[in-house]
Amino acid sequence: MANSPGPGTVIAHLECGGCGKSVGVKLNKNLIGYYYCPHTTDTGQPCAHHERWGREDSAAMTREYLEAQGKSDGTATRKENDTGNRPGGTEPPGNWLVG
Repeated sequence: MANSPGPGTVIAHLECGGCGKSVGVKLNKNLIGYYYCPHTTDTGQPCAHHERWGREDSAAMTREYLEAQGKSDGTATRKENDTGNRPGGTEPPGNWLVG
């Protein structure tokens, strides 16, 4: 992907599937989106929930991140149920927000 952000870049924010707190989705060295939840649960134990996305969904999040960087007002967000150009119109897991 041309002009792609590098590994470690937070490209989106979403709600952790384990504890419900906000987490940042980063890119790994292969430009695949992932997160490891750094928060603790109500009992004081580490949440440690993690999730990763495939190449297609990671590329979609990266495109949205780059588009948001180009917007001057910084209000770009992922539209609910926006399936983009994915084959079969499948919805990716999670509901990420950019910006």
